[in-house]
Amino acid sequence: MSHPDISRDLHTTLAERTRHLQAIAHSLKAELFGIDEIIDRVIDSLRAWYVLPQLISRPVVICLWGLTGTGKTQLVRRLAQHLGFYDRFIEVQMDGFSHGSGHRTAGSISAMLAESGIAEGAPGILVLDEFQRFRTVDASGKEARVERYQDVWALLSDGRLPPSLSVLSEIESSLAWAEYDQDRRTDDDEEDEEEDAAKAGKTKRKRRLQLSPWEAQEFKRCLKLRESLLEIMTWKPDEIQARLRAFRASQDNWETDYSKLLVFVSGNLDEMYAETAKRVEDCDTDADIFHALTKKLSLIDVKKALAERFKPEQVARLGNNHVIYPSFSRATYVRLILSICDRYVGEIQESSGVRFVLDASVYEQIYANAVFPAQGTRPLFSSIHAILSATLVNAALWALEQGAHGSEPVWLMLDPGEVTPGGPRLVARFRLARREFPVALELNRPKQRANADFRALLAVHEAGHGLVYALLFGRAPQEIRINGASFEGRDNSYV
Repeated sequence: MSHPDISRDLHTTLAERTRHLQAIAHSLKAELFGIDEIIDRVIDSLRAWYVLPQLISRPVVICLWGLTGTGKTQLVRRLAQHLGFYDRFIEVQMDGFSHGSGHRTAGSISAMLAESGIAEGAPGILVLDEFQRFRTVDASGKEARVERYQDVWALLSDGRLPPSLSVLSEIESSLAWAEYDQDRRTDDDEEDEEEDAAKAGKTKRKRRLQLSPWEAQEFKRCLKLRESLLEIMTWKPDEIQARLRAFRASQDNWETDYSKLLVFVSGNLDEMYAETAKRVEDCDTDADIFHALTKKLSLIDVKKALAERFKPEQVARLGNNHVIYPSFSRATYVRLILSICDRYVGEIQESSGVRFVLDASVYEQIYANAVFPAQGTRPLFSSIHAILSATLVNAALWALEQGAHGSEPVWLMLDPGEVTPGGPRLVARFRLARREFPVALELNRPKQRANADFRALLAVHEAGHGLVYALLFGRAPQEIRINGASFEGRDNSYV
């Protein structure tokens, strides 16, 4: 093929892969709410790895940090699917509880990679999730003893992993002892063992001079052998020793090359958020205020937080490509609530034929009772399920009894029960019929613990503190929180 043809083909490939990345970004933004900037930055960071993998000579490391429930792991999984790497994708829980790993391989990244579909020297995606739990420095600043996943630092450095020499030595020693024990045994010893076994009604156990299935697998992995496990398990000690000598004398196959990996390091660094993420009594914190605060976090905040958990040289191996997830804004939470509620309503209509229309009060009360800005989306999902799932089923049964069949909607509103007696309830209306269903709005009670007059008094009092704050610091506080949910308003904060 001539040089112009090669150049033209390369240009076509680059253009196709670039368009594919743009389409992936568009799809991810439609699926994952509130992280458009995060998606753009991740796509930009992996562009060279995906478009021109032949230029990559060391792993591309992208670190994703944020509070729980902000979509870090979900983004990486969906990205791998969109890229077509679902069969070259491995996810390691750095707390030591990775799925799909046996007790022999649970402490080794290299062994888990060998068992995956990622070939040596080829692109693949590795996720190191819950990385903050893999701390090598304890809370007092002293070195913490960590035995698992120690090869991760070599992997992050240049992507080249040395063989597990300790495993090879263990295999060699095991076979040597078995061969030595076999050689020193006399015919009389053999006859005595056969007689003892016969008296006990058992078959005499033969001495093992071949590799066990696990040893054969490790031998195959470390030496990069092409033979099958069954064939390797039939080898005699002389053949195994010869293979080991050839391997140790070779310089070409010594290391395993994973330099073309795309590595995502993901976790929660609560140290970055100081006290903000730990004050669960701030259940009515404004999401936009918290969003604005977390958007100010920078690379320096990440490095400081990592320095409390890892050694300096280990922090350096993570590189500088640290993507920080801010907490979600109010608009993102509203969009999530609408999407989740629409899904519940759609599933009910598909299964029962009843078409529900939700009043604005439903969305408002879900927001008020499900959103914890410092705790991400998990409380939101569980709260919506608790409020809507069983209630919609009961309401659908009632609506069917009233003759609803989809042509006319069943209207639903949510009465928080703050003024009218009876507690919170979901009210269903169909034609002239009406039915109430009790629901649990757990945050309504603590938020309203203090009476209205006391809350008004606190508001005026704390406004005075806000005025003093503005005079002292030359700027108004973004928010004054009166935490009536925990101490009748006596535990307040300013941001």
